[in-house]
Amino acid sequence: MEFKQGLDYNVMKIYLEITVTIEEVVAWFGNLHQACKAIDIASQNMTKWKKQGYIPWKQQFKIATVTEGELLPDDEDPYLVRHPKKPKTK
Repeated sequence: MEFKQGLDYNVMKIYLEITVTIEEVVAWFGNLHQACKAIDIASQNMTKWKKQGYIPWKQQFKIATVTEGELLPDDEDPYLVRHPKKPKTK
């Protein structure tokens, strides 16, 4: 796995603790086409997720439902973990 320079240790730790990966989803369904068909998405979405390095949280829950809990979602939204909201300043 490749890390961007300057990433905080906690962020790197989170990258390593991703619960469900695209590779696991594809392996569970047999191939990319079947995986996309099962969760009702276009294959371009899966390609985008591969590039961004995670599966969106909403889709993780959909995958968990379709796989009957065999592939579980992350504890927190991966987007918000990687892009925390900055506190408002006055």
